[in-house]
This record gives sequence, structure tokens and C-alpha cells, in this order.
Amino acid sequence: MSDSTKATRIAEITSRYDIMLLQEIRDSTGSSYRQLLSMMQSYGNYSMSISERLGRSSYKEQYAFLYRSDKIQILDSYQYDDGVDDGTDVFEREPFCVLVHPTNSCTSFGIIALHSKPTAAVSEISALNDVRKAVESKWNIQDVMIMGDLNADCTYARESSLADKKIYGDKTYKWLIDWSQDTTTGTTQCAYDRIISRGQELASVLVADSAQVYLFDQRMNLSKEQMLDISDHYPVEVQLRFPSLCDPCSSTETTCSSLTSPQLYCRCKHGRPTKQRDKIGLCADSWMICILLLRYKCIIFVYYGDNTNYSSTLHHHLPLSETVINF
Repeated sequence: MSDSTKATRIAEITSRYDIMLLQEIRDSTGSSYRQLLSMMQSYGNYSMSISERLGRSSYKEQYAFLYRSDKIQILDSYQYDDGVDDGTDVFEREPFCVLVHPTNSCTSFGIIALHSKPTAAVSEISALNDVRKAVESKWNIQDVMIMGDLNADCTYARESSLADKKIYGDKTYKWLIDWSQDTTTGTTQCAYDRIISRGQELASVLVADSAQVYLFDQRMNLSKEQMLDISDHYPVEVQLRFPSLCDPCSSTETTCSSLTSPQLYCRCKHGRPTKQRDKIGLCADSWMICILLLRYKCIIFVYYGDNTNYSSTLHHHLPLSETVINF
């Protein structure tokens, strides 16, 4: 990004988000995304997770997730592989996936990034159902978000062409950017860029009506030429609001020799609630909740007796707060 004015505008747009997917990174030296990452430090503590260079031919692209490390943790990344890049595989550029954990939350979910080949958009979009299954299996999660330039509109992928595909016909998938949107900055009127959500926990934290196209040219008072110099696509965005339940409490060091066999309910695995129950050699004051921060900032209830009224007990002992994540 040798044009400093353009670079500054891109950084300003990027600073709007807590996590942002960047696509079509063609710079083989890596200097452009390193420059952007460096510039973002003036807006906050930003980090980046970047894919390998992808593509069947000498033309290669990369995906990158740029995120605020004070609000987001990327616990793991996964480069989906659909076989030898000889044209018999499905994807021109295989999806890049990350396991995301919002800081101060007990939720983790997967994000799948795809820039589809326009002429193969229908088959690539359809195959995302298999990618979603692979991600859920790998990380033992049930909530996944799919995003990117899917070329999911107009001549490349009409709604009628996707109607019988599981990823569109199965209503557990929520297409948050609808067909009426225009995600391009040029003369076309197409919703190429999409955000798709699946999973009950994600559904519960989605802010109603927050999924939209961000018209940065209008916000920044840019001319048509200045707008096109930044991108031929608008960002698409959504807001998630997470209840924050993972703050530490002072009772974690409580000792109480009078109590025996306290029970532990682990309510999170990789930040996701589970029903797993076990015994632990800790003790706590009767009915007192202890919240321990583990590797994935899981919430652990330690109690004595048969009390299972988690929500009322938690509310009594620990004020609830919220973490808001913007995409």
C-alpha cells in the first residue's frame, strides 16, 4: 500500500471492527498486510491470523483475519483441504477457518472464510456444508459463521440455483445478508458478499437488524473514484452481543475443610457450555459460586449439595455484563 492516503482510509474502515476478514491478498511478499497490521496498532491491540497462499494456478490469494486481541482470541486455525489442486477438487481457494473466542465470554465459535470462484460459485457454496461439518468435528463446536465473497448472486449463483442445496434450503442456516442488498461498489446490483450463521448460541447473540452493508463512501464523503480505489466491494457486517460470565471471583481460593465431595459442573468446553459433570478436590462455602479462569476461560461452578439453580445463584453472586463484538 504505497499510497498513504489510501492506506489510511483502509485502516480507518478496518478500525470499525473487532474482527475483520480480508480477502484477495495477492502480495507474495506479505508487505501489504504487515503494513496494515502495523497501522492498526494506533487504533488498538490488533493481531492477525493469515492463511497459506491458495489457488490451483500460479495466481495465488490469501485470507487473513485481523482482530482486536483485547476483545478476541483466535484459539486455533484450520486450512481446509479438499485434495490435489488439479481441477478435480471442489474449491479454487480452499476455505480458511478459525476458532474464535470473545474475551470475557463463555462462547467460542468457528468462522469459515471463502472467496469462491465465480464460475463455480454454486458448487463451492454447496460444499460449505461439508466444511462446516469438518469444523464442528475438529473443534467440537456447534456454532459456525460463514463469510466472504461467495459470488452468491446474479449470474453466478441465483437463488433458484441454491434452493435445493442444504446450505440454503436447510433453515438452520441463517443468511444474514439478503438478496436485496448490493455489496459491490461498481455498477452491478449484486449481493456477492454474505454472512451465514448456524447454531443456537450464535442465534441468541445476534443483534437484530445489525447485518448490513457498510457504505464507507457515504460515511467518508468519498468520490466514486476514491471509493473504487479502495475496493470494488463494500464490507458486510454484523454485531454480536455476548453475556460476559467469566470474570474471576475472590472465592476461588476459599478453603473449607468442613465440606466434603463438592461437585464441579464444567459449563464450557472451548468456551461452549457442556453437560459434563465431574468431581474435584476443591471446596467452597455452601452455595457459593467460584469462577475459575482456565485456558479457554471456561466458567466452572463449584457448589456443595444438589443446588442446580445456576442462573439465579449466579445473578445473586456476580453482576452480569456484556461484551459486544463487531464483524
